[in-house]
Amino acid sequence: MKQRIVLIVSLIITGLVSVGVVLVAFQPLAPERATTTTPGTNQGILSLIQTIPIQNVAGRIDHMDIDLQGQRLFVAALGNNSVFVVDLASGRLIRSITGFNEPQGVVYIPQTHSLLVSNGGNGTVDVIDTGSFSLVRTISFSGDADNMRYDPTSKLVYVSFGVGYGAGVGVINATNDQVITKIDFGNHPESFQVEENGTRIFANVPTLDLIMVANKSTGKLMTSWPPDDATANFPMALDEKGGRLFVGTWSPPRLLVFDSNSGKLISSVTISTDADDIYYDSTTGFAYVSCGEGFLNVVGQTSANIYAVVDKLATREGARTSLFVPALHRLFVVARAGSLPAAILIFEVASGTP
Repeated sequence: MKQRIVLIVSLIITGLVSVGVVLVAFQPLAPERATTTTPGTNQGILSLIQTIPIQNVAGRIDHMDIDLQGQRLFVAALGNNSVFVVDLASGRLIRSITGFNEPQGVVYIPQTHSLLVSNGGNGTVDVIDTGSFSLVRTISFSGDADNMRYDPTSKLVYVSFGVGYGAGVGVINATNDQVITKIDFGNHPESFQVEENGTRIFANVPTLDLIMVANKSTGKLMTSWPPDDATANFPMALDEKGGRLFVGTWSPPRLLVFDSNSGKLISSVTISTDADDIYYDSTTGFAYVSCGEGFLNVVGQTSANIYAVVDKLATREGARTSLFVPALHRLFVVARAGSLPAAILIFEVASGTP
């Protein structure tokens, strides 16, 4: 789990988790539109176009995914043990699915209209039918099911799991929800990225202070390297075509840019603290980093091997997780409740950027 680098207890779960569904009624909300607030460095790369308040959701909020056709955003509310569903067309919270155990990741499968939810508390992945919002089945891992990725070409879902020896990335066949294999990374992987056209999985393993690379077909480890002189390497993004791997660290707060083929450090950029998600935008060439300090950092390449923060926008303290949707040219940032209710902040990439 992301708030603790070393976990003490490994939970082995058998059986199914019963998931209840609660429909939360809200009055229709007119989408709030505003210009972005910045600390003076806004270059107009991103603009805040809408804020969707989320009432009655407290505590830590984790990762998101989107149903593009249905215009629904699924958000893991870890602190509430629920997943809430936002209708993007109306700008309203339309449903809360309860009964999870510290949900951390969500993946929507368009072909089956299923939602996979990873639970950090008991190591399970729950499969939910998004038509009825009922539990279809539960897939068990050894503990701390966390980040997930979906490859629509192979129809495989990858999920990080476990604590200590035997922890790694599980591979699930999304057509029948069966576990195909498990790739052992020696300890719990945090963010990881899977090549679409290549054979590699890159994984941050902060307990070992390593970035590890495995073959996604054979499951064999290929190489590893340290995150420079930094520690707590949690978020990651991949520019597969450009051969660049972006790794965020907490101590000190940096964005490290590596040659993904050689592992050579290309650039090191100071960023805001508590970064938890990074996305590379292949259209603009920018990397978007959401940070719990309360800022969204935009990192760009200023010369051959030099990267820098080229835009910095204020969000809210604790708004550390995000989702970039290339098809919409939009970045969704989720802010947990504090003095204000929880909210989804929607940023749009400026047309013609860069």
